[in-house]
Amino acid sequence: MRIRLDHVTHTYAGSDEAAAVQVLEDVSLDIQSGDFAVLRGASGSGKSTILNLIGAVDRPTSGRVFLGDVETSALDESRLTLLRRKSIGFVFQQFNLIPTLTVFENVAFPLSLAKAPDIPARVISMLERIGLAQRAKHYPSELSGGEMQRVAIGRAVIHRPPLIIADEPTGNLDSKSGANVLELIRTFHDAEKPTIVMATHSDAAAAFGDYTISVADGKAWR
Repeated sequence: MRIRLDHVTHTYAGSDEAAAVQVLEDVSLDIQSGDFAVLRGASGSGKSTILNLIGAVDRPTSGRVFLGDVETSALDESRLTLLRRKSIGFVFQQFNLIPTLTVFENVAFPLSLAKAPDIPARVISMLERIGLAQRAKHYPSELSGGEMQRVAIGRAVIHRPPLIIADEPTGNLDSKSGANVLELIRTFHDAEKPTIVMATHSDAAAAFGDYTISVADGKAWR
């Protein structure tokens, strides 16, 4: 899935005009279908805001955002929800697993929402790919941080979305677990060829992408 940001500015409104904070200013990006792009920048640089705009979570204050041929900034909320559900997989720093669901049920969740066929077989296959088949009946509280992130990756990619968004996916992991997670993301990219946009402040993590987009002071450039 090709991603385009066309002269995007984004401002978070405060209690009055003077309190408003401009996070992005006139950002234009073109990420080609199948790319693994890494947003590299310090905390507060605007990386997560760019991911939220690409992921159709936020709308730009001005400018346009396109996923493929669809201008997401022009869609209503119901169409945005459907787009996110069908076309985007999200991986977060905080894992965001559902604590009352088992590993199997967490991975199956996107397929259950879509009422997809062959859910058990697809989930078992995915658990084998992420190395957690033996943990299928466990709950998130019984897993290590690295295991929880692998579950989150399995959940994000099981419905084979054309776009994966990863926001600091190794931020809560030690270096060994982080490297394993990044290798898993890279393996899925090489096998399935989704477009991946990952935000990180880590040089080691950035090395797993195809190229880096620098983000600083509300600007972004390749």
